[in-house]
Amino acid sequence: MYADGVSTLPRKLVVAALCTDARGRVLLTKRLVDQPMGGLWELPGGKVEPGEAPAAALAREIAEELGCACEVGRVYDVVHHVYPRFELVLVVYRVELQGVPSARQVERLSWVEPRVLERYEVLPADVELVRAIARRGYVDARPLPRTFEQLTHDRRHGCLGTHYLRVRLDEELDRAARYTRPLSLVLVDVDDLGAINDRHGRAVGDDVLAQLAAVTTENARAIDRVGSFSRGGFSIVLPETPSGAALGIAERLRAEVAAHRFQAVIAGATRIEVRCTVSCGVASTRGGPGADTMRLEARADAALWRAKVAGRNRTVVDSSGLEL
Repeated sequence: MYADGVSTLPRKLVVAALCTDARGRVLLTKRLVDQPMGGLWELPGGKVEPGEAPAAALAREIAEELGCACEVGRVYDVVHHVYPRFELVLVVYRVELQGVPSARQVERLSWVEPRVLERYEVLPADVELVRAIARRGYVDARPLPRTFEQLTHDRRHGCLGTHYLRVRLDEELDRAARYTRPLSLVLVDVDDLGAINDRHGRAVGDDVLAQLAAVTTENARAIDRVGSFSRGGFSIVLPETPSGAALGIAERLRAEVAAHRFQAVIAGATRIEVRCTVSCGVASTRGGPGADTMRLEARADAALWRAKVAGRNRTVVDSSGLEL
C-alpha cells in the first residue's frame, strides 16, 4: 500500500456539500442499496470528472441527487481517507440550496440536528467531520481560510502538490484507457541539486526550485498538469500526447532550463545568478488492460535514471531507446 512513505493506491477526487437550514440542521442523504456501501448516510455530492472544476462538479451532483440548484461557497474541510482499494480526497464545501431538495438519485434525505449526527451510520470518509460537528453541536459558520487552489498546490513552488497531481494522473489514465487515447508523463529532475545547496545554501536551492517550477509551468500547455514529485523535481502530465510529442516538449523545457539564469539572494542582500540543468524521463501509454499509474510512473522514473547515468542534461524516452 505504501512505498517510501507514499501511498501507492489509486486516488479519487470527490466533492461533498455541507448544507444547513434555518434551524442549523445538516442535510444527509442515504445511498441507494445497489450502490457501493449502499444504505449508509453521507453528505450529498459525488465524483469529479476529468477536466471538471470541483465546484461545478458539486453543483451538477446536487442537481442530479436533489433536483435543485445551489450556490457553492468556500471550502469547509478536506478529508483524506484510505479504503482497501483506493485513497479518497474529499473536498467539503459550504453550499446554499436554491429550492426545495427531494430524493432523486438517493434513497432518501434527512435534515439532522448536529448533536444527533453520530446516530446516523455514515460513510467512513464522513465520520470524522460528522463527529466534529456533533461534538460542537453546531456547524461553524467560518470556513477554512483556504481556497481549493491552496489545498491542492505546493505552497513553495506554486504548482500542484504531489498528492493532487497523482489524483489528476489517475483521472487522465482512466480517460486514456476508456477512449484509447495517448497519455505521456515526464519526470524532470535537477542535476546535482546537492551541489547548489552545498555551495550557496539550501535557501538558494529552494529559490532555484521555485523558479524552475515557474519555467516548467510556462512551457506547459493549457491541458497539461505540472506538479511536485520529489525534493528536486517535477512531473508533467501530458494528455492527448504520444511519446514523440512528449519528447519534443521535454527537450524544449530541458534547453530552456539550460539557458536560463536563475536569480537568488544570499546573506540577505547579495544577488547572484545560478545556472543548472535538468534530466528528463518520458513514458507514454494508450491505456489498455495493463495501464496503471504506478507502472507509468515507474517507466518514467527508469527513463530518468538512465538519463542521469548517461551524463545528465538529457532526455530519455522509455521503450523507444531514443536519447538526446
